[in-house]
Amino acid sequence: MSTRVIAGSRFVAASNNFARWRPYASIAGYSYAVAHNPLVHRMRLATISHSIIEAMKSHKIIPDVVDDFEPTSLLSVDYADGHHAALGNTLQYSEARDLPRFSVTRINEHGAPAHLLSPPSLRYTIVMTDPDAPPTSDVHASSHYAHFVMSGLRMPAADATDFEIGNSNSLEAVAPANGQVLLDYQPPIQNGPTRRHRYVFLLYREDGRTSPKTPQERQNWGFGSTPAGAREWASRYGLTLLGANFFYIHNEPPDVPGTRNN
Repeated sequence: MSTRVIAGSRFVAASNNFARWRPYASIAGYSYAVAHNPLVHRMRLATISHSIIEAMKSHKIIPDVVDDFEPTSLLSVDYADGHHAALGNTLQYSEARDLPRFSVTRINEHGAPAHLLSPPSLRYTIVMTDPDAPPTSDVHASSHYAHFVMSGLRMPAADATDFEIGNSNSLEAVAPANGQVLLDYQPPIQNGPTRRHRYVFLLYREDGRTSPKTPQERQNWGFGSTPAGAREWASRYGLTLLGANFFYIHNEPPDVPGTRNN
C-alpha cells in the first residue's frame, strides 16, 4: 500500500485480500486501519464493495445521484478534529466547515499487490454534491448543488520513496499544481428551515481525452433543470466512477419562513 498527498489531501492507493468486514458505518476508518491493523488485511474485496453499494442504495445515493456501479476504490473523507464521512453518518455544520482530506484505497479485484491506483499518466476528479438542495422556485422540492470540484489529480512515479514510513508503505508528496480546483469548496451552510441533506463525495477517473470544465453554476451543476447534477456533468466529460462516500447534516428548522439552505 502507498499513501500519497494530493493538494493538501491524503490520497491512499492500496490493494488488500480480506476475510471479514464490519458494517459499512465503519468504513470511514478503513484507510487508517489498513496501515495500522494487520487484521484488516483479511477482509474480502467482495464484502467491501458490497458494503459500499448496500449503503449507497439504502440511502438512495443510487439512483438519486449516480447509477449503479462496481466500486474499485474506497474513498475516505476526513474533516478536522476527527470528523469524517462514513457512508451515511450525521455531522454538524461546524464539523464540515473546511475542505476535508481525501484518502483513496484501491480495491484490487484479484487481491494482488498494487502500489498505484493506475499509471501516473492518468488523472482523477473528486467532487462534492448535495442532491437535496432546494431549487430556487420551490423550497419543497430538491435539486442538485455543486459544492466542490477538483480535477487533474495524478499519481507520482511508482519508484518515489519520499517519507518512507515502513513496511514498504511510502508517503509521497504531490504538488498542488498536479490538481486543479475548478470549483472552490463551499461548506454546508445553515440558512433557515432545512430538512436532512445528503452530502456526497465522488471519485472519478478521467478519460485522458477531455478535461473536465467548471460547472456554469452550482445549482443543478449548470444544467438548469432538475434533477440534473454530478451524474450528467461527469457523463459530459467521459468520467468513470470509481468510489464514493457521503454524510448527512440535519438541522432542526427554526421558525424563520422564506429562507433556504444549501
